[in-house]
Amino acid sequence: MMFLPCKGTNTHTTMSNIITGLHHVTALASDAQLNVDFYAGILGLRMVKKTINFDAPDVYHLYYGNEQGAPGTIMTFFPYHGIGQGRKGKGQLTVTSFSIPVNALDYWMKRLRKFKLSFTPPEERFAGEQFIYFEDNDGLGIELVANDQDLRPGFSYGQIPPEYAVKGFYGVSLAEDSFERTAALLIDQMNHKLIAQKDHTYRFSASGLPGDFVDIIASPESPRGISGAGTVHHLAFATPSDNSQLEMREKLRGQFNVTPVLDRQYFHSIYFREPGGILFEVATHPPGFAVDEAPAHLGEALKLPSWVEPQRESIEKGLVPHCPSTRKIHGLMKHTFTLLGEGVPLVEAQRAILLFHGRGGSAADILALGRSLVPEGTYLAALQATNNTWYPYSFMAPAASNQPWLDSALTNAQHLIEQTEKVLPSTQIYIVGFSQGACLTLESAARFARPFGGIIAFTGGLIGETIDTTPYQDKFAGTRIFMSNGDKDPHVPQSRSEESKAVLESLGAAVNLVIYPGRPHVISPEELQLAKDFIFNA
Repeated sequence: MMFLPCKGTNTHTTMSNIITGLHHVTALASDAQLNVDFYAGILGLRMVKKTINFDAPDVYHLYYGNEQGAPGTIMTFFPYHGIGQGRKGKGQLTVTSFSIPVNALDYWMKRLRKFKLSFTPPEERFAGEQFIYFEDNDGLGIELVANDQDLRPGFSYGQIPPEYAVKGFYGVSLAEDSFERTAALLIDQMNHKLIAQKDHTYRFSASGLPGDFVDIIASPESPRGISGAGTVHHLAFATPSDNSQLEMREKLRGQFNVTPVLDRQYFHSIYFREPGGILFEVATHPPGFAVDEAPAHLGEALKLPSWVEPQRESIEKGLVPHCPSTRKIHGLMKHTFTLLGEGVPLVEAQRAILLFHGRGGSAADILALGRSLVPEGTYLAALQATNNTWYPYSFMAPAASNQPWLDSALTNAQHLIEQTEKVLPSTQIYIVGFSQGACLTLESAARFARPFGGIIAFTGGLIGETIDTTPYQDKFAGTRIFMSNGDKDPHVPQSRSEESKAVLESLGAAVNLVIYPGRPHVISPEELQLAKDFIFNA
């Protein structure tokens, strides 16, 4: 822990801007990877920083927010592996509300159903806002509030259309015995105003804008909350500068046990407990999350404060057990659109073959396979996956665990198909993949179906814990598909290949599936020739 000296100046901050609204919410989680999967994958928030709990260096501190990590958008977590379940109740921030566009509720209800997440029917709390409530994998209370007052742009890695993306916080809900003492603190010392009231809910705000609402819910009959997974650790309010923070600290010292200023690397902080027992923080706007990473690469590397950087090796080793099965947190992946092409220029080509490599492979590898397939007059194009994998886990893992990587890969595949189709008709476009790339090939073809020239999937199947045919299109119109597999392949069960064949045929494809007894996870010369004959020499 590092303390900052008090840097007094003659500059005075007026009461009207000493607190500008919400800064961040920090909660407790039980599993780092599941936390990333939920907030960056399902909700689509940007991971803006991957660092450590400065007071417990063996624990990650994960930050999510909008593209810049602006105050009022930042949700952070301490994922303590194996931590006991908490209980929401009085003396806690019980619900964190995120802002979405006014027309986005139907989209989000469909998306939550897709990930098998339960949610409440839409409700109205105050005029002009509708919300649904649900919980993350630890039971943390989340709301999505649809409204037309939030002018901030949303953020998405690509798996969520921008017109439906989360914009940041809408507000927070505090459960209290009564509202009076906390309300007095907000109004008298933190320049909030009471802006709405309904039943036992009292809404306060410093700015009056979505992102800064603080709802106090008087619930004397509720049990007190117990800290643990699925509960909020503290609520942070934003202040413009070190000077305004020091002024805030002086205002609080007479009534509250407020800490010295602490350096949190990306902001400076003071902490105190409000009258109901919730831990409040006042955090500065600067220096911000770009202080140690370029804005385009926020959250990609584990960042450590300078005073513990010499212990990086031991800290990184200590962090790994907080991810099940010693999995490391993946750098959050939105695949860049990286394409390798060769052969005849597309504008002169008689056909195009689009290629997808397997896990750990590369565009260069799959191009070599393409060369062995093609007749003359062919354009070859191979996409390169970021970090050489299209998604982190098995293609038959639960859908949420492979997001947002999978949706990003599918977006790039769709873009490649559509760009190629601007030059050649779909009947002269062929799609080929091996292993993980074969799964992506079949999933892309089913989702963006048209009468293709042909499709080859060496050891693959349609993606998902179970095959969800909802996004597929019945537009193959007789497209020939060659599939192959070994009867005991360690990565792609024969049963999934057979199930995929049946689904593809129901979509109008003509499928030839060949199963090889005892074949390892490779492409044999025989199946290579069979694929050529079935697709190109028919």
